[in-house]
Amino acid sequence: MFIPIVLLSIYVSEHAFKAEASLRDEKFSIFQIIKFENAPCVGGTRNGTCFTEAECEAAGGEDDSTCADGFGVCCVTKLTNGQTTSLNQSYIVQTSSDLSSTGGIDSTGRYEFTICPCNGDICRVRLDLTDFDLAGPFTNVGTQKAASDKLTKSSGAGNALGDCLDDTFSVTGAGNSGTPIICGANDGQHLFVDSNGQDCHVVNMKIGTATATRSLDIMVTQYRCGEEAGGPPGCLQYHSTTTGMLRSFNFPDQTAGTTVAAGVTHLSNQNYDICIRQPIGTTFICYIACTSVAGAAATDNAASTAQASFGLSASPDAAAQAGAGSNCVSDYILIPGGTNAAIAATQKTATNERFCGRILSTANADTEANQANTVSVCTATVPYTVSVNFDDTEKDTDIDTGVNTEQVLPPGGIIGFALCYTTT
Repeated sequence: MFIPIVLLSIYVSEHAFKAEASLRDEKFSIFQIIKFENAPCVGGTRNGTCFTEAECEAAGGEDDSTCADGFGVCCVTKLTNGQTTSLNQSYIVQTSSDLSSTGGIDSTGRYEFTICPCNGDICRVRLDLTDFDLAGPFTNVGTQKAASDKLTKSSGAGNALGDCLDDTFSVTGAGNSGTPIICGANDGQHLFVDSNGQDCHVVNMKIGTATATRSLDIMVTQYRCGEEAGGPPGCLQYHSTTTGMLRSFNFPDQTAGTTVAAGVTHLSNQNYDICIRQPIGTTFICYIACTSVAGAAATDNAASTAQASFGLSASPDAAAQAGAGSNCVSDYILIPGGTNAAIAATQKTATNERFCGRILSTANADTEANQANTVSVCTATVPYTVSVNFDDTEKDTDIDTGVNTEQVLPPGGIIGFALCYTTT
């Protein structure tokens, strides 16, 4: 009788051990099948996408902290030249030593970074230019001359003003989902492109031989259709704050009221829309040059260094600095329903919609000869948009007056704009 009891004890113990082991295996498999969304996450140094450690490594990313209650890692992906990614919140980071006219994908200074939709319902892709320094456009800033010593310009200089002759940067995609060519200093700017959820976008860059300090740090974020942060389709830039600043490309990122250098030059061939969200409870928006100072009349040899942060095109006549309406045919911004604050508050019709000249004003030189200071341009027309229209040729003839050249005479007509806006 003793032997069966021992065998029974062994049998029971063995099955109890197997049951416990089976339970441990089941618990372990529960952890193995945990699923979490590959959502944007905040890492230790950068934003990223939440993945398992193995997925992040397979995607070529870097672990920058944990996410999903510790079950995932915040995966940060930095694209190398020629690389393609479909991960959200990826980065393009290039130092000056990374960029040269003999580098790139074919040793000719050509660089490419391909961004593909992370899923089929992506409608918008945003590029935040946290750090963006490339060689600037062609400039030809001269020095004011006495009336008896007019400044003679080199032949054809006006055709090259504002052109990106050395370095270029643009984004191309399916259909018209691309950007204009930009260069120069664009820290803090951003770009949006439309996506159909299928086709990829290519970030194209060409580095020339000019000596320049170059660096890029760009965050790429993808937005699903209908996400408000993605902004309306067709808008190259989208601002969602109640107040803010709009800058043309290559306009320095500087505090409002700061002196604008005479050598600031806007880029040529720029045609795009800037959109601003209308906050609930507001009825109109006003724009004014962030640096708003008195400027000398644009007459020959006027000695003034005053420069507002708005200057597009030559002066419409010898006395006027402001241009609006029919005077704006080359470089200008278009503000639908543009007028003054009093009229905008009553939501009446526009005074003018095109704005150009050496200062910002609602006045048309045909009806008002001169405006001493830049003023606010307001509109009640929604959606709020500012359309940028810069052609490929700047006026730069042989006499240094505001009518004949956009550079040389301050306030300048070549600098572009930095406009501060307020919604009311």
